[in-house]
Amino acid sequence: MVINNPLEADNILVLPGEAYFSEEDKLLSAIAGSGVALTLFDKKRKCGGMCYFIRPLRKIPSETSTLFACPAIIGLLNMLIRSGSKLKWLEAQLHGGAENAKAEGYIRGLGDHNVRVAKEILELKNIRITGMGVGGSYGRKVVFNTISGEIIIAKVDNIRATDWYPPLITSKQNER
Repeated sequence: MVINNPLEADNILVLPGEAYFSEEDKLLSAIAGSGVALTLFDKKRKCGGMCYFIRPLRKIPSETSTLFACPAIIGLLNMLIRSGSKLKWLEAQLHGGAENAKAEGYIRGLGDHNVRVAKEILELKNIRITGMGVGGSYGRKVVFNTISGEIIIAKVDNIRATDWYPPLITSKQNER
């Protein structure tokens, strides 16, 4: 059931290196700069999730941290498959991948590389990309409804955690 009032849904902030999936009504949010907030939505079962990674490739192949694109995306994909989803029912959206030389810790080309790797993985799995808001110099605030698949994007020059209302809990706090 889609909620009429989005403030009634559980709001969960997905941090870098996290993935979250739900078959219930949740609003998953991420604040993406050069990293990518990737959503997978099962259009048949009406459920979905989000992962947020900040690095494209692992330097050590055995490293499985979800800070990297492949472990994050495959981890989220496995959550959906284990819950009963089929690859043919899934659609993806990618948001982030900014290139802002003024940002703290800026690495030239990182945002573009994050996006390219995500697109390659989705193509290998034959998952259709239905929306992208990537590149440019602005960060993005991404809000994804897990049962409707709807996404709201706000482009921002400065990314501040205090911009979020209502106050969000992180997915780690939600586990308690």
